[in-house]
Amino acid sequence: EQLYKPSGLAANATSPEIIITAAHNKASSALLLGNATFAYTNLREYQWQFADHVTWTKGKHQLDMGFDLNRDSVATNNPGSFYGQYIFLSLEDFALGKWNIFEQSAGNPRYNFSDPFVGFYGNDTWKATSKLTISAGLREDFQIYPNPNGNPAFSFTQKFNNQYQRVSPRLGFSYSPFSKTVVRGGAGLYYEIFVGGNYQNS
Repeated sequence: EQLYKPSGLAANATSPEIIITAAHNKASSALLLGNATFAYTNLREYQWQFADHVTWTKGKHQLDMGFDLNRDSVATNNPGSFYGQYIFLSLEDFALGKWNIFEQSAGNPRYNFSDPFVGFYGNDTWKATSKLTISAGLREDFQIYPNPNGNPAFSFTQKFNNQYQRVSPRLGFSYSPFSKTVVRGGAGLYYEIFVGGNYQNS
């Protein structure tokens, strides 16, 4: 569970976020006052996983095959900018109370979803000689996020494009030229998991 709380120092719990921006010589800076919009977030994550594999050895080959199932459930209460957010473009505007942008969120701050991960892999370890071992493998991962409710006026906001073609090949070797020396190397393609927090934000 991740809990975010207001600082409680100079601002009370319902103070809005105030952002003062300024540009100097093509460089910009920002000063934040009050409570950040994420300061009231409560994120809970529940996860279970099941994995298994089988190993088959024949001659100079060792074949490994397996899979893993991982189900992740996220429950978030994120009021965001329910207490408002003011943006001032200069210190002078802030002193005069002339804000440039004001925004305030409304609606249901709770957002719950679940996403399963499924992975399959196979790997062959070949003892080519007494000194050289070659390993080659392939993995496929499926990450399945639900389609969001979105905006009915814009159909593209109601569909999440899951990426299924996440094929990851890999190749490695281990070579022992001398009795106390082993040289190892390898290369592979790996896909980063798209975490639930990023899915929620998008």
